[in-house]
Amino acid sequence: MNVADDAVRGGNREGYPSRIKGRKRKHRFTKRWDPRFFGDRKPCDNDQSYVESKRKLGAVGDGVLLFMQDYEDLVPSCEVEEVEDFCQGANVETLMAASDAAVQRPSAWLDDRRFPARTASAQSRPSANTEDAILENPPGKIAEEDVYEKADQHIISASQQTGPSHMTEPANLASFPSFGDYENREAAPKNCENGNAPFRRYQNPLTAPELYHYLKEKRFDDMELPDADRRLIYISNLDPLFILALTETAPNHQVPALRDAIWKHVASQTSMKIQIPLRGYPVFQLEFHLPYFALRTFAPGKDLAQTTINSKPPRQWIDLSFLELGTTLRSKDDPEYGLYEAQFSLTICGSDNSRWVAYGFVDTDIDDDNGLEGEDFSYLGMNADPIASDGDVNANHPIWDPREYFLLMIEIRMRKVLKEWKGLVRKFERSIKRFRGQHRYNFLYCSRTIAERAEDIKKAVHWTMQTIETLRELRVCLSGTIQAWESFSAAGGDIRYFSDIFSDISRDQAQVSVHQITETFNTLASREKTLLALENSCDELMKIVLQLGFHLNLEGHCVNLESNQLNLQSNQLNIESHRLSRRSNELTIQSNHLNRQSNYLSRQSNDLNVASNEIAQYNGFTAELTLTIITPVAIVTAYFSTQEPVMSFKRNTKNFFISISIFILIMRLFVILRHSLRLLARRFEWWKNITAWATVKQSEYPGPLPYEEEIELDNLSG
Repeated sequence: MNVADDAVRGGNREGYPSRIKGRKRKHRFTKRWDPRFFGDRKPCDNDQSYVESKRKLGAVGDGVLLFMQDYEDLVPSCEVEEVEDFCQGANVETLMAASDAAVQRPSAWLDDRRFPARTASAQSRPSANTEDAILENPPGKIAEEDVYEKADQHIISASQQTGPSHMTEPANLASFPSFGDYENREAAPKNCENGNAPFRRYQNPLTAPELYHYLKEKRFDDMELPDADRRLIYISNLDPLFILALTETAPNHQVPALRDAIWKHVASQTSMKIQIPLRGYPVFQLEFHLPYFALRTFAPGKDLAQTTINSKPPRQWIDLSFLELGTTLRSKDDPEYGLYEAQFSLTICGSDNSRWVAYGFVDTDIDDDNGLEGEDFSYLGMNADPIASDGDVNANHPIWDPREYFLLMIEIRMRKVLKEWKGLVRKFERSIKRFRGQHRYNFLYCSRTIAERAEDIKKAVHWTMQTIETLRELRVCLSGTIQAWESFSAAGGDIRYFSDIFSDISRDQAQVSVHQITETFNTLASREKTLLALENSCDELMKIVLQLGFHLNLEGHCVNLESNQLNLQSNQLNIESHRLSRRSNELTIQSNHLNRQSNYLSRQSNDLNVASNEIAQYNGFTAELTLTIITPVAIVTAYFSTQEPVMSFKRNTKNFFISISIFILIMRLFVILRHSLRLLARRFEWWKNITAWATVKQSEYPGPLPYEEEIELDNLSG
């Protein structure tokens, strides 16, 4: 870092000793509230912002990038990259172009208060500011140890105990207003004008251009406005334009705290710590960054994308529709549940106990409400501090001690976050219990097909994996929150910076806040154990389901093996059948060939039969002709040719032809008689067949014939 950067950042000034010389002082590095913060230490760098100082030295670029980067920081920074990516397109021109309130979100709240009785308070404090004493005494005139000893005398004298863990504030600081009695204070005066007023009036809520305008005004020593000793800045749904308004106006001594606050809020980091630099201009930094998840219903198709430069990019959202977190009797109109990632960030930085700035960033878009519209921020009566979010902290009764304010804000915010976690964990607990009750692993052995049981296992595995993944993400978030508190409240933790307050019985509200915070974190720890138990339960369920899936796969393999064996046998039978079919086809072919030959022979036989029949018919005709005509003629001719007559009739032509005619008639009658005898023979053959059939039927029927039964009955009746 060069000299210019050191001047801008408020580094070691000339005359400030860089090392402790002389006797060893262990308490210099012990966690305790720096005695210099009890003094009157007005910052001297409020005339211009850090970004303006860099521009005067020749730096160029957008305000956010200039603010996040140091002069000669050549090492890439993930914090700078994340914030730059978040604020793409944000510049002063864009900020001023969006000055129309109609297109800008009024999401900021600004409260500036002047410390009461500043002069009297300053006179009653330690005689010299530690840093001013060092500046007024060059090196060699006053040792650093002496400066600390003079400042410590005002603290040690107020307590009989020694050691940094029992330090109390000086008795004359009892006049500091603390939140132990803020409810009983008088309301702000009704008539306050110019620099005599205890506060600056703003028309809250403010847009980004309006906030930029008010933060550009001088914080101290303004001719018309009262000093803004205590400044509260609350922004809901921090977007690029509001970040630009802060970075363009932040003074040098607030740069480290605001850088850290912006990045941790954008990146959803968890942190709870107190930072006080050991070198340079001493500025305390109290930070509390709390990421959490909020369970909300959502409308399907809701657009979660960033649409304009003056809208906050959406955080993570987890769909929980698979858990069925609604009622048992669900309908299609029931809303679905989802997890919204939200963040609360509080950073307080200041130069002394009465001059400090608090930055509060809250995600409120999970409820579709910026948390400020419609609120009445009156400077008379009740003016609810939105950083507290409970509506009970009245900004008109300011809490001046930064540490007490810090503890109270943590107490209130943790109550709200605890409510979110309790409802969320209970929803998961009921859903997992209902799922295990409805899907007992023995349902996989009911009388359903393997395919149906495999589908059930697939759904159970998918549900369990999603649930385990979500539970782990929730547990990691909650565990980080609890670890931050455990580190803060440990014996050597940053809670030691509050030891002087805890030892003052007149400021018991700080102890009450710590007690309430401790109880809240104890409850959160029990919820973390519940999440762990649910995660283990889902792990066991996963093992059971996977084991059942293994058995189902084994059963399926057995069925497949049997099926394969049957298929093998079927294939063998198919092969044998195919072989037989081929043999049958071959035989069929041979049979067809033989049939064709038989048909050919049959046709030839038929032809021969036809020819034989024709010949037989011809022979029959010839025989019949011979028998009926030729034979009678031959016989008669032979008779008439004999020498001696056999019969006594005349042999003349007439008798010759008469004899022939008679013989022909006789032969014809003979032929007819022969045909008749053949017909009778055929009929006799038919009768013989009927007789044989009757004989066979009688042999098949063992009992007597019906007519025999009738004869037997007649005999008995006779």
